[in-house]
Amino acid sequence: MIGHNIPMINVQAGAALHRLKKDPAQAEEALGAIKAGSRETLRELRATLGVLRRVDEAAPTAPAPGLARVDELVASAKLAGLTVRIARTGVERPLPAPVDLAAYRIMQESLTNAARHSGAGRVSVRLSYEDEELAILMDALVIRCLIVAATMQLMGKWA
Repeated sequence: MIGHNIPMINVQAGAALHRLKKDPAQAEEALGAIKAGSRETLRELRATLGVLRRVDEAAPTAPAPGLARVDELVASAKLAGLTVRIARTGVERPLPAPVDLAAYRIMQESLTNAARHSGAGRVSVRLSYEDEELAILMDALVIRCLIVAATMQLMGKWA
């Protein structure tokens, strides 16, 4: 998360600077996103440092992010200037923790890249739940560029 929040903070800071005189309300929204993103980054840094300090303890106390937090990613992308539409197909079900975390990170990285590099104002995401597969398809609609198509094969049935 830290490696993804810092670039998003950078994008939002640039947007705030650009909008400051022309549209102070949008600049204020971007600054709010910077505050929220930096708060999340600080929380993760503290958790990481806590784990490093307590090497003999079992695991971090905070749950890993997953697709249940996808709305937070969409809100952050919106503040960076993207309109994100998510479509879900198939039957949503709990994912194994490593797959859920990987899906979240793929979405996070893809939205960050779309905000920084694509020049698109809109992004369409499809989460396709199959029997033993989750496909994440993301398309920057303005430039019709497939940003990421990732399919994760699961070993055995989903939980």
